[in-house]
Amino acid sequence: MMQGGAQAESSAASAPASASSMSPGPSVAQINSDAIPQAVHDIVAEYPVLGSPELIYNLLITHVVHDCSRVSIYAARLFWMRVKQYKLPRFYLLASIADACRSWTQSDAQRAAMPANLDETCYALAIQNSRTEAEAGPATVLNALGMLTLASYEFKSARFAAMVEHSCMACKLMLQIKVRGAPFPWRGAERHADATGLDAHYQLYLRAYWRVYMGLFFSTEIFRIDAPEDRDFLPEFPDRDDEFVRNEFEPDESAELGFRMVPPRYEVPDGGRGDLLGIVCELFVRQYKIANLFNRVMRGEKTPLAYINYLREWDRQMLEWRRTLPAYLRDDLPALARRTQPLDARRRRMDLSGLSEDAMWRRRHQWNQAVGSVMEILYVHMLFETARIKAHRIGLMILLHEDLDMVRNFQNSRAFAVRDLPATGLPPVCGSEEDDAECFRQCAAAADSAASHVYALLKFSYQFGFDLHAYTTVIIATLLQVSLVYVGQVQSADARVAWNAMLRLARILGMIRSLDRWGPALYIFTNILKALGRPDLILHMPSPETRAQLAADTRRPEGAMDDDEHLGHKRKGGDDIEPHGDEKRY
Repeated sequence: MMQGGAQAESSAASAPASASSMSPGPSVAQINSDAIPQAVHDIVAEYPVLGSPELIYNLLITHVVHDCSRVSIYAARLFWMRVKQYKLPRFYLLASIADACRSWTQSDAQRAAMPANLDETCYALAIQNSRTEAEAGPATVLNALGMLTLASYEFKSARFAAMVEHSCMACKLMLQIKVRGAPFPWRGAERHADATGLDAHYQLYLRAYWRVYMGLFFSTEIFRIDAPEDRDFLPEFPDRDDEFVRNEFEPDESAELGFRMVPPRYEVPDGGRGDLLGIVCELFVRQYKIANLFNRVMRGEKTPLAYINYLREWDRQMLEWRRTLPAYLRDDLPALARRTQPLDARRRRMDLSGLSEDAMWRRRHQWNQAVGSVMEILYVHMLFETARIKAHRIGLMILLHEDLDMVRNFQNSRAFAVRDLPATGLPPVCGSEEDDAECFRQCAAAADSAASHVYALLKFSYQFGFDLHAYTTVIIATLLQVSLVYVGQVQSADARVAWNAMLRLARILGMIRSLDRWGPALYIFTNILKALGRPDLILHMPSPETRAQLAADTRRPEGAMDDDEHLGHKRKGGDDIEPHGDEKRY
């Protein structure tokens, strides 16, 4: 934890040279009249180059309130309570400030008030402090979550090697934690349930682990690390989401973790939708099963045929799992369009200016009920289809005898450029050339179907004004996989397929440009631009059938009326009018 006095002077003296040469930006007024936590005052006093306590408070509170979903709002509230308790490790606080600087939630005025390179300064200080607080310190949940926050910033700033290192460190710390004396996976821990059967603190350990698990999953791009296949070697899935959506936390040093969960002081409208977090956790475990098999193929422990055979069964189980999802997660886009249409797209970003912290949380709950409930449906199905695209892409590369080390790259793969398996002159994978050809068609059809579904979900989000940032950095993995499909299809000899892919890539470009503060988005953006440079298509008019297909692709979901029709406004022109707040800059 942060301390003042002599220790502050010592820490300031050891700060990076780049930080000491900076000068604070212009002064900024506090967003509200709430008391600024002492930890924020002290971190600015310790490192004056951070600017002012008001600036750092504004950065943190807007980022914390904006950057959480319905099922993760408990984590945001816990983080803020720990800041106010003065119990957050210094490196965790600094990493959070750096991450907030890259947040989509900051206003232009607030960005103008930031000292130059504030994000990089805080990141360097966080790394420096993490060596004593986390790497050489005790294994605690806060240290693990702090490492995960470092990894989040490293993802946004395209430091992929460091991101993987800190994600793995976060997981390692969680594995070392004992819960009430029980070692990982904590299934033998004594339970302290209340009258309703809820053991809140045990649930918080589970939720912390699965949060780290998901972070590690995306840091390693799904198919790059080993994980247990047997659920007995993993903690239980979290449940009772509604309790953590509704309730609040307050300090209580006599409680197990130094705080307790208490009923809310106001009515919370966004509960009663089921246990989404456990469903998402199960989806991640299912993805890891085929990830582990792929790793064994890469190490020579399993044959490529073993992957192909398992892929068929894995996909069958995945599709069956989706069919058993509860009704509230059904992705009926026309029905969602009718449900979403009454929302004013221009107000789908929360305005927190002038609100007290309590009012901010209330507005967050209202937003979750009105907008977040739709977005979490889209989120689950995008996760599902993204995993299927990547799994089948690997299958296609195996059948093409391509280098599997290139699985994450845009170039040097014909996986989606050809409709039928070309002759390779190499021994067939599945026993015969006919079997290979049939398996290739099945994998290609499954990947294309998954990509079309993801594209429809992305287009729905875009047309109804949902900001892609609100899906968190997970959206990058989705955009990457769907773009890989269409970048391949642009090279197809079938002009209709190529034109369809070009149109979809062009629309994806419009979506990605709003993610301009996240480094990996630039990688996808530039590779799509390269793929669109196909003169033989651009210089020739598509057929009438292709033009009809392209026109149909631009329509809104059935049952949805135009935003301006609904609001009584006259459309000024164009397909979408400022669906994202950032787009006015372009």
